[in-house]
Amino acid sequence: MVLAVGRWMLAHVDYHYAQIDSAVALAMVTNIRNQLEHRGYFDQAAVEVQYYVLVPFFFYLCYKRPLLGTVTVNVLTGTSFMFSWFAEGSLGFDFVFARIWQFQVGAISAQFTRNGNEPECSGYEKLPLVEEENTDEERVPSEDTSCIPTVHLLLSAFLFILLLPEIPLLTEKGVRIFATLLAGILFAIPSNLSFFSTRFFTFFGDISYVLYLVHWPAILFCRYYLDSLASPFSQSILAAAISLSLSILFYYFIERPLLGKPKESLIFTCFCYAVCGCFLLPALITVRSKDFRSPSVNESSYYWSKYTYYDSSWPESVRVENAIQMNEELFWYGWHMPPGCESFFWDCKLRGGHSNLSVLTIGNSYASRAFPGVYEVLKDRAGTLELQWMGVWEALDEIAFSVDCAHCEKILDYARHQEKDILFIINRYKYNFTDPIKGPLEEEALMIRAVQELERLSKTTKKIVLSGILYRFPDDGPTPMFKLQRWLHFNRNLSTIATYPYQTFMDQHSFTLTRMNYLLTKCPKCVYFDMQAPFCNAEKTECRLFDERNYLSFFNDRGHLSVAGVERVIPSLRVFMDSVIQSIE
Repeated sequence: MVLAVGRWMLAHVDYHYAQIDSAVALAMVTNIRNQLEHRGYFDQAAVEVQYYVLVPFFFYLCYKRPLLGTVTVNVLTGTSFMFSWFAEGSLGFDFVFARIWQFQVGAISAQFTRNGNEPECSGYEKLPLVEEENTDEERVPSEDTSCIPTVHLLLSAFLFILLLPEIPLLTEKGVRIFATLLAGILFAIPSNLSFFSTRFFTFFGDISYVLYLVHWPAILFCRYYLDSLASPFSQSILAAAISLSLSILFYYFIERPLLGKPKESLIFTCFCYAVCGCFLLPALITVRSKDFRSPSVNESSYYWSKYTYYDSSWPESVRVENAIQMNEELFWYGWHMPPGCESFFWDCKLRGGHSNLSVLTIGNSYASRAFPGVYEVLKDRAGTLELQWMGVWEALDEIAFSVDCAHCEKILDYARHQEKDILFIINRYKYNFTDPIKGPLEEEALMIRAVQELERLSKTTKKIVLSGILYRFPDDGPTPMFKLQRWLHFNRNLSTIATYPYQTFMDQHSFTLTRMNYLLTKCPKCVYFDMQAPFCNAEKTECRLFDERNYLSFFNDRGHLSVAGVERVIPSLRVFMDSVIQSIE
């Protein structure tokens, strides 16, 4: 269903990821893939299937060695509970070991409802050896002990909770624990006493598993289609209605007819896998085409112009079609390194014009994406153009991932000793630079280190250009390019997503910009290029996410410019560099 609806409803890039997620989901290992950073729809179904693989082992152990099996399962359940409580991130929920205790609560609840009767074994029913004789003698009514199992379970749940070091009810883990224990208690309540045994609630019990599987795709598709068009409450109501309708439909026409029919169920499962394979096969065998519209060759063309070319005479439909294709190409082929840099990705040195001007750019992946702009502006004016970068690393900040990053130190050491005219330090300054300022900057360890580093770099450099601070997009929700692709796909009014407030950028980087201004006062050779300004209007009230002429996104993702974004920066950078070069000549 996800693949069928997605083929019609999703933009190409989104559908590609839906295909990948679905392929992994068919193997029931979604929770293992990207376990610590991604949670998709099929995660919990994968956890359940992995648990079902363990169940036969539990049954066999309990059957062959009752005492050993009981002790093993109980110890495993308790250990699983403690692991889920103390594990951080999604590991405490997406890892099957962290979920064993939840499944065992259901099993324990079922055992309590037996009221002490001997459980059935292997599906056989125990028959009386001697037929009971009819008697007219009045039987003495036995004492009703049906509530005792529930009391036992309540006491067990209470003891279970006492294992916790603290009981935060409103946290995600707290809600998960109490909801699981409450469900177990409700299941253990005798049917003759339970309000939840009425037909209304048992019907929801019948469709509950289908509802569990269907509700998340319904929610995602509603959010996808109604994004910014309806309130979250309206989206939730529609998703609930769709989920309930599909659950009833699937229960009566698929699940119920197949109950107790293993052969038919197996055939149906194989059929579903085959249908999914038909949807997934094209993604595996299709070669991505590069049918570019040829740009006119002129002095203003860039080496990537085949991606950003457009004709102002195109009708709107052609412009939209071109934007969808080119945005997708910009996403898949996001690294557009200058000619000569393709084989030297991390350490690139190019010969430019015939002057003696030397330029070095250092930074992280963000710098490498912005380097094409530096290249196009200076390729005819600089004798050498170099790029040295390391992912995540920011030269003036604390190293983000390791204090002993050998390659990072190698880049800095090269920049300190290499004679050059212009040094670009291009970073987003998204780590410690954004922290609140708690005292005088001259006493802050971060600024002391940055000033000292700039002093060392200044000894072999005529000008240091600091740049790269840009708007930080929210981590939740689609990336700017993905959202644009969806709007183009649905042919919606793009003006509703075209801009974002400049003041938000200023609020995000108030501490960053304050620190940057401080560094400029301490470093006479430093200048600052505002990379955010080219995307904003003259009044600096709002900034654009994409080019209004050809609908190409300025951003490949939340943290990198596309070549369309680089094109928007180039005119301002060219003017800025004219003044920089004049100051050092």
